[in-house]
Amino acid sequence: MHLSKKGLHDYLIQTTALLIPRHFKDLNTEYSYKAFIPMGNTVDLSSDVEPDFEKPVLQFIVCGSPVIDTPTSPLHWRIYLHMGDHKSILVDMTIREPSEGRGKPDATGWLFISKKDYAYSNTSDMGFVIIPKKGRIVTVRNVLEMIRDLKRDKYRFDTDFGGCRYWCSIIIADLEKKGFIAPGYSVAFETFIEQKHSENPARYPLPTRQGTFTELPSE
Repeated sequence: MHLSKKGLHDYLIQTTALLIPRHFKDLNTEYSYKAFIPMGNTVDLSSDVEPDFEKPVLQFIVCGSPVIDTPTSPLHWRIYLHMGDHKSILVDMTIREPSEGRGKPDATGWLFISKKDYAYSNTSDMGFVIIPKKGRIVTVRNVLEMIRDLKRDKYRFDTDFGGCRYWCSIIIADLEKKGFIAPGYSVAFETFIEQKHSENPARYPLPTRQGTFTELPSE
């Protein structure tokens, strides 16, 4: 199925959860903002994204993009908070690359939050879309404060720098527990990964590689 920009947007709005095939390549891919937010300052109300903090999230789009351009490349997973009109806030737990000549990257996770002029990346191999619970308005601020309060920014990848998909799965579970989304999405996401693993084990490896949360939320 091929859709225009408007057609895809309307389709996403009407869909509870769907898989987005990679051939949707016609979204605007220009960046509007970029900002690294270091560990310990994950949600510091950056002026780059501040104008959108009170906007409602229409979909949570969990995307995986190939690390390198090969059919068997593993995917880097992140979450887009889609606000409509091809606008989103990217929430990306990643690794900060060292400056040139400064050795290997550290496994400490950095939360990369930026505004995008598209709903999700057109490099995504597949995506999993979640909508807020019926009758519940969830703002960008609600999601970022949840991540901050639960200390989900305090994360360390495994020794081979894996663990981004696990981090996304934890955020899905947190959204469920907060009542922002309906129960069942966590299980549906894992089922989706199992199905994709049967098609391409290298791209969708199991068991899921896990990083470690270095701080626990306060009781």
